[in-house]
Amino acid sequence: MKKFTLVALAVIATALFGTFNANAQEFVEPEQAFDVLQIGMLRSVVTNQDTTPVYGLRFGLPICGGKAPVNGVDFAIIGSQSDIVNGFQYGTFFTIDKDFCGLRIACVNAGEKTAGVEIAAANLTKESTLQIGAFNMAKKGFQIGIINVMEDAVLPVMILFNFAF
Repeated sequence: MKKFTLVALAVIATALFGTFNANAQEFVEPEQAFDVLQIGMLRSVVTNQDTTPVYGLRFGLPICGGKAPVNGVDFAIIGSQSDIVNGFQYGTFFTIDKDFCGLRIACVNAGEKTAGVEIAAANLTKESTLQIGAFNMAKKGFQIGIINVMEDAVLPVMILFNFAF
């Protein structure tokens, strides 16, 4: 039984990460400068958050975010406002972005396009692969939660789950 469970989890993880990789942003060229560790105070206050991509960790004390992409972990004590994230994003209170690929966790997740999993009390994204939360809102994707609002679904508002592809 344990082997079956491990194989099933491996198949699910492969399917999910395959989806993530299909939507991932291009990697920077080797000659382009990038940071392995970037520390932010507020969105765009530290100027390299707008110009230098991160391949590693962007850490927000208390908030981080900028126009340059994060490939790895985007972690903020209060919240993250990075435009493009490929990997894991965490903000205690909020995460806001334009293009996200991976797993993100916060009290409130908001954004334009998410390829991956969002876990929050409230998920407010235009396009999402999977939302898990008390209140979920998107135009299309799959939702699990108490109240699920999906603009393109057959039933736009449902309890427990909703979907539209």
